[in-house]
Amino acid sequence: MGKSTSPPKLSVLVPVFNWDIGRLAKALALEIRQFGLQADIEVHFYDDASGSAFRHANRAHIRLESGDNVSLSMHEFSVNRGRSAARNALVEVARGDHLLFLDADVLPDTPDFLQQYILARHSADAVCGGISYRQCKVRQSQTRFYLRYSGVTSVGDASIRMNKPWAWLYTANVLVSRSTIDRVPFDGEFQGYGYEDLEWGLRVSESGRLLHIDNSVSHLGLLSKLTLSDKTREAALNLVHLWQLHPQTAETMKLVRLARLLSKLPAPILRAAAAASRWAFLQLPGPYIVELALFQSDKVLRSALAFRAWFVSQTPSS
Repeated sequence: MGKSTSPPKLSVLVPVFNWDIGRLAKALALEIRQFGLQADIEVHFYDDASGSAFRHANRAHIRLESGDNVSLSMHEFSVNRGRSAARNALVEVARGDHLLFLDADVLPDTPDFLQQYILARHSADAVCGGISYRQCKVRQSQTRFYLRYSGVTSVGDASIRMNKPWAWLYTANVLVSRSTIDRVPFDGEFQGYGYEDLEWGLRVSESGRLLHIDNSVSHLGLLSKLTLSDKTREAALNLVHLWQLHPQTAETMKLVRLARLLSKLPAPILRAAAAASRWAFLQLPGPYIVELALFQSDKVLRSALAFRAWFVSQTPSS
């Protein structure tokens, strides 16, 4: 029996870069088989020029899990183009009217994960299931800070997330109608890590309805302190871009207010203070409250440097 020619109810779209998708592909295919969802769901992965070992392994996972009319496919970029480009390419290959964006390093927390989204797909312009760390078994010292920090800042049940829906939107686990993504595309000006999800959620909430439900995925891609620090520094430029696009909303963020205030200090002072905070954060093994203070200090100071650079670039040369 061939695959259905009718559009599926749900297209699951997963950008991939240097991550083994075996557990995620298996979990999705298992639910599709167990509940007879072959005609309702298709799954597309888009590899953003991963290393050859990941590409070969992930192709094998797709072949292994694609039996019994389960529609899993892998698409590939030959050069790295970034998450926004991968998501846009995924939208192009998807056949469904509702698109479920997942990150490659997540795992559904419930056996009826896809079915919950099928039932909720007409409830709002975007439906957010939430993030958890329930299935994280790694407790290595270098990722312990991230697990605790992200467990506080990124995890909340639906009732909490609905208090400020746009601030809790993560494209690691969000269902969106095709008409919404056509109306509110991802902003390709965001480069690398940070604030892209938040800004997209803001625009969706301005023109449509965001709904949060309890249908979480576990985030398995725990970051070391060094990687987290590097990504936070990278995100400073995106914070400035967010402020340019949504100044009134951005000014409600304590980070933005502090960074703009500190941006008046000389750049050498800001760089030295940020370097000292980063060094201490990376060296200190605890306690958590001190690590957090150092991490936040580095984050604010790097953001201040990014704002300062932008303000200087806007000053007319004499």
